Amino acid sequence: MDGHMEKVRRLLVLTLAAVLLVACTKSPAQDLSARLTSEARNLVHVYDLPGITVAIASPDGVISIAAGRADREHDRAMSPETTMLAASIGKTFVAATVLQLCDEGRLDLDDPISKWLERWDWFADLPNADTIRVRHLLQHTSGLPDHVHMDAFAQLGLNRAAELGPEGMVALVLGNEPRFPAGAGWSYTDTGYLLLGLIIEAETGRAFLSGGLLEPETFAQAIDGVVASDGDAMSFYGLGIAIRQESSWGTLYGHRGWIPGYV
Repeated sequence: MDGHMEKVRRLLVLTLAAVLLVACTKSPAQDLSARLTSEARNLVHVYDLPGITVAIASPDGVISIAAGRADREHDRAMSPETTMLAASIGKTFVAATVLQLCDEGRLDLDDPISKWLERWDWFADLPNADTIRVRHLLQHTSGLPDHVHMDAFAQLGLNRAAELGPEGMVALVLGNEPRFPAGAGWSYTDTGYLLLGLIIEAETGRAFLSGGLLEPETFAQAIDGVVASDGDAMSFYGLGIAIRQESSWGTLYGHRGWIPGYV
């Protein structure tokens, strides 16, 4: 696992370096695209990746490139239009929604989360309940355990996990010891983003999945999912969820969780 994480870390560092290289240069867009494509192809080669896509959005427009294969078995090239699993990249949508509410004066990053969540009976049993602030959830510095990696979550099974909903997922960490005092360390936790989703809903009075950041048509497509590939009409990618319509176990969902916990 340590070797895998080191590989991921180096990949992220190299990708960031490529993005900074492109962002800092004043070359024409075509040259930027060529430079970024070269870096992407190098990453695919060095780390034996199937393929990657990268996009840079600026006031001057969007540069999108792709490298490698979208499907090695059928030798299908990766393209900027290839649909891919978003997974926890979507957490940026949750974070952006929170920051948007901050800009509107409806939230503050230093607000205690008790301001919105203490009305729930379970809140007092949440690790670090009285000391977690909004920024701690955003930055994974809350000290909360991650329900996804707890034995109780693994024992639920696919169907039971799908039925829990956000509060049911949060319940898996209740009564557990925090990993560290809020703000005193860093540990990735999906549970924190479940709480952010609940805060967003409490403040706005509407379901998080009603959208806000995306155009209605784009948001609907992200929620419903798009076909994963031309040769597999039963698999769909959506906002952080891979959906398999037909299998020996029925419909399968990649994460089986509420959207803010994984996107």
